[in-house]
Amino acid sequence: MLSFFKTKEGVNHALILLLLGIIIRAFYQNKYGVMLFQHDWHGHVAFIKHIAQTWTLPVPTKGLEYPQQPLYYYLTAGLYALSTELGFSEKMSLEIIGYFSFLCSIVFLIYGYKFIALLTNEKYVKNIAMVFLALTPSLVYLSARISNDTLVMALSA
Repeated sequence: MLSFFKTKEGVNHALILLLLGIIIRAFYQNKYGVMLFQHDWHGHVAFIKHIAQTWTLPVPTKGLEYPQQPLYYYLTAGLYALSTELGFSEKMSLEIIGYFSFLCSIVFLIYGYKFIALLTNEKYVKNIAMVFLALTPSLVYLSARISNDTLVMALSA
């Protein structure tokens, strides 16, 4: 198992930090779920439900968060519609959307790791950058939220 973390230059600490970031996000998701500590989930959930019911973007006069990027909401509306159609409760359907955010956060970490490896061969720089990506509390926090921010992070990486 340890040979997985070794390169010709020695132990790949940046890869260990990436895996640590994923583990911390998994523990956070399991401990706190998608609703606790999220101040703006109502608007995101209303937007997702609107699209899941109508498959159209809301109009400004309805009071929803209409200027948001629609890709996240169409993807999560599909997850929400499918999970409710399969008989999952609303709470579980929202948890599934939280797992989508978790997946996006993992994609962000992996591509962040690969991007850093393209930029430098300096182990110290790679490790510091991975500490930032893997352990910054606000990035961990986003990994379990119903919010379009995680998809933006994953796609921007």
